[in-house]
Amino acid sequence: MRAILKQVNISTLEHRCTLSFEVTDDFEDAAEICNRLYKEKCDLTVKKFTKKRSRDANAYCWALCEELAKVLQATKEEIYRQAIKEVGIFKDIELIEDAVSTMQTAWQGNGTGWVSEVVDDSHNEGYKLVRFYYGSSVYNSKQMGRLIDHLIEECKAQGIETEPPEIIALMKEEWGK
Repeated sequence: MRAILKQVNISTLEHRCTLSFEVTDDFEDAAEICNRLYKEKCDLTVKKFTKKRSRDANAYCWALCEELAKVLQATKEEIYRQAIKEVGIFKDIELIEDAVSTMQTAWQGNGTGWVSEVVDDSHNEGYKLVRFYYGSSVYNSKQMGRLIDHLIEECKAQGIETEPPEIIALMKEEWGK
């Protein structure tokens, strides 16, 4: 359910805070919840809305990987992982050498795109600098759009036809770009 925080009343003397939200969708569900829980003690979770990547974006990403794989004689997973490494989000972490293999195995257990690589020796003796790439399952719309843009450019470089620009523009609009 989505809502906009419209009003906040804070009473420091009474140690109370009243929040008023305006529901922007799912009105019937909101009304039913309000009727059922009116004046009841409730657990409440509120977080900032972020547009999620669409299932279409994920499907198109994999379709592009598959087409590239055919031309480059690779697997779609290899293409995907390479794209993640070229334009994806990552975090560099300094690890003691003995822990590198264990941490990489654990990280890669998160999914296909969760890859890692040793990028350098650390300035600290006995340590390595390891780059951990996040899989697209945690990407927001902007990050997913960048990954797909990269795959589209790779396809064009290989002479692979992609969706027409107007269709891609519509998809990008949906992805929140």
